[in-house]
Amino acid sequence: MLSTFLQHSKQRSLDAPITKSFTIDEGQPEIKIDVRPLLNCYYTDDIKKAFNSKGAFKKEISLKGHHLPGLVECFVNGAYQESPERFLALLFLPIACGYYKLPAQSVGGKLAGRSAVVIPNVTVYGFR
Repeated sequence: MLSTFLQHSKQRSLDAPITKSFTIDEGQPEIKIDVRPLLNCYYTDDIKKAFNSKGAFKKEISLKGHHLPGLVECFVNGAYQESPERFLALLFLPIACGYYKLPAQSVGGKLAGRSAVVIPNVTVYGFR
């Protein structure tokens, strides 16, 4: 997912690396991993703009088409407008997508890696 939606370093800022440690089974060696916490991400700006000053959802939420897979944006009329219910469904759409690494294909005599994103058709019914 990182290589698909967060592929450019300018899209996010990371904090300094920290070491996390954990054990899976008692009596087994501790596992240590270095991670860099996410400070800010270009794609989270839509989430911040979804709420009014009192912390409630706005009646219509503006979304940019290139932030979410499969979202169609009209560049003539501006950003896509959605209700809070549909906004939440679209927000979690990248998690529902299928990400696949395909077999390499010969391009110009060299093997080139390929990948695919399968975007499901999502139907949202109103909340009551």
